[in-house]
Amino acid sequence: AWTAPAGGIPQKFALPDPGPEPRRPPSPEESERVSDRLRETAKALLESGDVSVVVGHAPGSLPGQMVPAFVTDPEQASVLAWNERCANNLTVYLPELLKRQARGKVGLVVKSCDAAAVAGLLRENQLDRDDVVLLGASCSGLWEEGGLALKCYSCADEVSPLADWTITAGGAERGAVAAGERAVAPDPRDAQLATLAALPTEERRGYWQTQFARCLRCYACRAVCPLCYCATCVAEKHRPQWIPLSFDGPGNTTWNVTRAMHLAGRCVGCDECARVCPADIRLDLLNRRVAQEVESLFDYRTGDDPSAAPPLTTFLPGDPDEFL
Repeated sequence: AWTAPAGGIPQKFALPDPGPEPRRPPSPEESERVSDRLRETAKALLESGDVSVVVGHAPGSLPGQMVPAFVTDPEQASVLAWNERCANNLTVYLPELLKRQARGKVGLVVKSCDAAAVAGLLRENQLDRDDVVLLGASCSGLWEEGGLALKCYSCADEVSPLADWTITAGGAERGAVAAGERAVAPDPRDAQLATLAALPTEERRGYWQTQFARCLRCYACRAVCPLCYCATCVAEKHRPQWIPLSFDGPGNTTWNVTRAMHLAGRCVGCDECARVCPADIRLDLLNRRVAQEVESLFDYRTGDDPSAAPPLTTFLPGDPDEFL
């Protein structure tokens, strides 16, 4: 098997920098106003019985940290907050939470990319739309230490069109309310993928082998993905054993490629897998490359339309079959 060099990919093939962010993060005052409207809305929904729990974000134990919060008491709604560091895609909790709910709906605070994951679960019949109330918080993008998250450069939706409530600094309104156009830029990962595609095959393979060699097989990527909901993962099946258990070159490559292919036509690009990866593997690049191939072959792009069937779950006589 080909083994990646210890030094990784040669420096002359370094991926291009993202470039300037198309917009700036919100001010602390604006974030606090959105947080106030969110608390008011959550409290009202809990008091009225429209929902039995609100899943949102709250300050964590570390400076600047935001963590998931599950609020069932109207008086506890004061713990909720919203800012540009609310990274978690809370949709991952939805299927199990609905199974455990004895009564009432689940209120879920969502960014536009989170709501796309809800649409994905709806497409695959993993939940009933009537069981969920989506609180679309005004999102200027996820801002990390290095700047704007790459997934946010080209995102034009400040609030998802699937939202049942639109929460902005100006107030809370029922339904999805368009917030107007905002500055966007081309997704920087497309240029990075083009750089990789221009490499000779063995050097491109070397890049990915270097990435996968760092994998710890902790399965954090699987745990955080809203679309990884199988009761028994293929990585845990032993008769037959599809994926080697050892965290070495062949096992790591098989796991990461298999997972990416299982998400083909399903991944919504929330990039939670790349964010939580302790080895900083560019899973976002891998997922986006697969998404590009699906769009090229089937003219399909994962979005927030729950009725659009994923291409790999449907059959059309005109589907390409060059691989046969």
